[in-house]
Amino acid sequence: MSAEYICPVLTAFHKDGSVDMEAMKALFDHLIEGGLDGIAIMGSSGEFYSMTLADAKAFAKASLAYLKGRIPVYVGTGRLTLEETVDLSSFALGCGADGVMVVGPYYIGTDSEGIFSYYDQVAEKLPGDILLYNYPDRTGFDITSDIVLRLLERHSNIVGYKDTMAAPSHTRELIRSVKSVYPEFRVYSGYDDNFTHVLLSGGNGCIAALSNLKPGLCAQWRDAWNREDLGKVAEIQRIIDGLMDFYTISTPFMPAMKYALQKIGFPILADCKLPALPASLIQRKKVEQLLEGIL
Repeated sequence: MSAEYICPVLTAFHKDGSVDMEAMKALFDHLIEGGLDGIAIMGSSGEFYSMTLADAKAFAKASLAYLKGRIPVYVGTGRLTLEETVDLSSFALGCGADGVMVVGPYYIGTDSEGIFSYYDQVAEKLPGDILLYNYPDRTGFDITSDIVLRLLERHSNIVGYKDTMAAPSHTRELIRSVKSVYPEFRVYSGYDDNFTHVLLSGGNGCIAALSNLKPGLCAQWRDAWNREDLGKVAEIQRIIDGLMDFYTISTPFMPAMKYALQKIGFPILADCKLPALPASLIQRKKVEQLLEGIL
């Protein structure tokens, strides 16, 4: 199976907090021209948590109208309530999304039966493809391989899994356990630097944010893997390892990454929604130093 690199796209906002669709169109074009395999809107990188349900629907509808037929599009639809998750997911699929990416309810942790029941009901109610989004640092729980296997016994529309775990061993174990039974199930890392490790373990690639900045480089990395050019794979791995510093300049990382996009010429404000603050002068200097090494 060929490797895939999917971009969890950043969201451009106006000063009043509304989505800047003209800036988004420029960013979408940049990602498509870079040769990526898909775009995920309203993931964590896209600040989905800061949008009302009405805003999320409007953004999904406008994005899908612009992107439909040009590149596969996945929509992050995880909300705090089951009802809103199903509502937004159904809406996105109805607008033409290739699938939805569902992070579990955040703030309150739960046990394995609670996680299973939540996703079981979501999948039962939806007519399209679902990617499970595992992000224990934010949800407080882990969608384990045992839970995934139980869900796959019941739902053929659960087709993949994004694992935002820094330790590649977690993703590797999931691949070993699940893909031995369901070989077509797709497993992606949420971290760019784990891309090669996931592929070597039998996974499918990553859904990771450095591709906002360097989609062409990420596509080259995928192509090098697909043609078994391990020298080129290793060369790009070293570049990506250096670029991972973009994730540590600001907390969260989106203000620094938006500033980087602004510096390379995109018509995007570097602002995020609260509680994320704009990059400070010191942080902006760090961004500029990193950019000097890749431009």
